[in-house]
Amino acid sequence: MKTAALVIAAGLPKYEGLSAAMYKVGAVSSAQHVIATFQKAGISPIFLVTDEGTKRLEKLLSSSSVLFMRNEGSSLECAKAALVSLPRHYDRIIICTADRPMIMPETISALAKSSGDIVQPCYKGKEAPLCLLSMDAAEELCAETTARTLSAALTKLGFEKHSPEFSDSGLLCTPRKALADEALMEKHQNSLVRPKIEIAVSGEHNIFDGRLIKLLCQVELLRSVRAACEMCGMSYSIAWNLLNAAEDRLGYPLVSRNQGGRSGSGTELTEKGKRMLNSYLGFEAAMQKKVEELYQECFEGLI
Repeated sequence: MKTAALVIAAGLPKYEGLSAAMYKVGAVSSAQHVIATFQKAGISPIFLVTDEGTKRLEKLLSSSSVLFMRNEGSSLECAKAALVSLPRHYDRIIICTADRPMIMPETISALAKSSGDIVQPCYKGKEAPLCLLSMDAAEELCAETTARTLSAALTKLGFEKHSPEFSDSGLLCTPRKALADEALMEKHQNSLVRPKIEIAVSGEHNIFDGRLIKLLCQVELLRSVRAACEMCGMSYSIAWNLLNAAEDRLGYPLVSRNQGGRSGSGTELTEKGKRMLNSYLGFEAAMQKKVEELYQECFEGLI
């Protein structure tokens, strides 16, 4: 089953006038810790919901594979709005607020393997602001209008809710608490160590790289360059510069030039564009698997 992640940085409490998602825990923000946790757990795609107070995250994460959505309101309202506009290409969605920087990757991995329409982990009997929903449950969540918190809303849905107990104290650890717990911070940082690869194909000039592939993925899903740009945190002009440069160097079009009006809708990948995208994704997956094998072989006992 295809599982996506929805990380909510919008509508969170503020610490000294700064959103909890932007609060630094070590060298990076709480939200960046959460994103890294989902990446280590192998969850993709990851959608990050920002608001006016957290829009700087879009710049900080623009070079990553994270996709962006912008909303205003409470964290629950922003989650619902994001779910409504989420492309319907996924079977399940993991929702997590961006103020839980110390959740362990293995907790996310275990949650992704869980069954049921609603799964909300607990630590010592307390429910975390983290849940796994089937898309049917997600649609029902969007229609729920009386609850003010995620936990309260989940209990009102017409599905059985499972609340498994985890031994991960990070489920309830806020950014401020994380700073006061050096042992937990060190444990979490160690859990995120992983090999990272960035793939680009170049001649005299760059032909394509991860930025272009990220854009092509969204064009294929959304059928719109403009909508894809918003998801990728990329300007419309930069997107077309990337596309035009790649097409010039490849010698064939990657996207159709259908006129879709002011919204930019109606754009699709060409057959060769689809083949290029699928080939890149397959190559990337094979490379990542090989890199992880080499990483274990070369660095075992050293990291």
